[in-house]
Amino acid sequence: MQRYKQIGLFAGPLLALLIFLLDPGADALQTKVLCVAAWMLVWWVLETVELYVTAMLPMVLFPMLGVMSVPDTFIPYANPIIFLFLGGFILALAMEERRLHERIAFGLLRLTGTKPAGIVLGFMLATWAVAMWISNTATAVMLLPIAISIIQLLKEQGTDEALVKRISLLLMLGIAYAANIGGMVTLIGTPPNLVFAGFYYDAFGVDFEFADWLKVGIPIGALLLGLGYLVLIKFIYPVSSDRILRSYRGRERTIARTMEGAW
Repeated sequence: MQRYKQIGLFAGPLLALLIFLLDPGADALQTKVLCVAAWMLVWWVLETVELYVTAMLPMVLFPMLGVMSVPDTFIPYANPIIFLFLGGFILALAMEERRLHERIAFGLLRLTGTKPAGIVLGFMLATWAVAMWISNTATAVMLLPIAISIIQLLKEQGTDEALVKRISLLLMLGIAYAANIGGMVTLIGTPPNLVFAGFYYDAFGVDFEFADWLKVGIPIGALLLGLGYLVLIKFIYPVSSDRILRSYRGRERTIARTMEGAW
């Protein structure tokens, strides 16, 4: 165990104890909750144990300290929103394991062409499509290596260095923009959507159906994606319409063979 993790192992409970001792006059219940929160914060920041272990500390400490009963403590962990989170994480792991995001990216590149604007459009569409179903952060991380491989291929072909730099910036910004926009389209596209849906249900008793969210998310997401793409290639980093990517078939075939072996 790394040294800072060893420190965190004792710093978390010690900080909780210190807060409890220094604030005896405050409301006892609030102080106990604050102590547990401080303990969890230290363990999360220092990564003393696995994140999910820290997240389950209230399941042990709240009943022990009399903050909540065991059933009341466990109920939030069974909230449907939590299972929606879990489903999104499972989808992300499955897509990464089977390299589906790479097939989507190369498939869209085949459709959008090998001109600079087409390459950027292909990656933005791929990122947007994947970000609908998994975390936008995870989507950006998954698409980034594919974009880097395309940039490397441009360098190997002897493409002008200034153009390669411009394409690189466009791809990085395009992936970032499209991931955020795609995350808005579905209820599970990004955690804030689920958090908002949960709070809205608790406050007003109205449950957002997945299909109802999608009806609004798709047109708005498509509009924002189109505007973001036009802003990138027309105003921020204008590019020529010349074909610059000669071949990426070899890399695509390698990925295809890997996927066939995995299935």
